[in-house]
Amino acid sequence: MSASERRKYGIKEILLSDVKEWGTKRGLSQETIEEMLKGGKPVYTARILPGEVTLRRAWSSSSKIPVK
Repeated sequence: MSASERRKYGIKEILLSDVKEWGTKRGLSQETIEEMLKGGKPVYTARILPGEVTLRRAWSSSSKIPVK
């Protein structure tokens, strides 16, 4: 995905060095934060768009979630 596409869809990269602080501020459980860190890859966030969203996380399989 290009930089312009990331800007268009509001996709942001959270570096591993920032995951703990980022996750804590958003109320993620310590277990979830630890799983992200063990994955060893950056975490990506995006604005939620209408329709079906596919979430892909470095530490698990993808999940499809309907969004209203």
